[in-house]
Amino acid sequence: MQTSASGVSYGCDYGITAGVIMSFKSDATIKWTKLAAYTPKFLGDGLYDTNINFELEGEMGGSIHYECTYTRKGQAPTMKQQVIICTGIRGMAYVKVEVDKKYKNTEQDSRWEFETGNKREKNAPRIQERYNGEYTELLKGFTIPFDSVPVFDDSLKKYFD
Repeated sequence: MQTSASGVSYGCDYGITAGVIMSFKSDATIKWTKLAAYTPKFLGDGLYDTNINFELEGEMGGSIHYECTYTRKGQAPTMKQQVIICTGIRGMAYVKVEVDKKYKNTEQDSRWEFETGNKREKNAPRIQERYNGEYTELLKGFTIPFDSVPVFDDSLKKYFD
């Protein structure tokens, strides 16, 4: 409860805070060299085995709250104002892809690698509790304030006369 020289204000809020932590790893090997017996010799021996390693780690989270405040100032009627507050949705991800090509009957192998983002530390706080720039804001925070309305109005007086 909050009291000032001009009146009294009381309110409460309810909300939902949600977060998701995900992790995905995959290894796949494609044995293209097994097709070599079925390809004509004039095409050459250009088939190679491909090994693909994929790793994805990420986290998303946010919250939405409903706030209701009652205000009374002097002889004015008690007013109620409702506000919906969304903190937004934050996220972060780590992606790593490795592709290895193993050529048959040659020492020529090739490797392609892509890595971006930061891995989540084991004991790191949830993303909703982090306030520095180590995440990406997927949905910006917003508030929806509703107009103040009287708690008791004259619409029911006709039933009590």
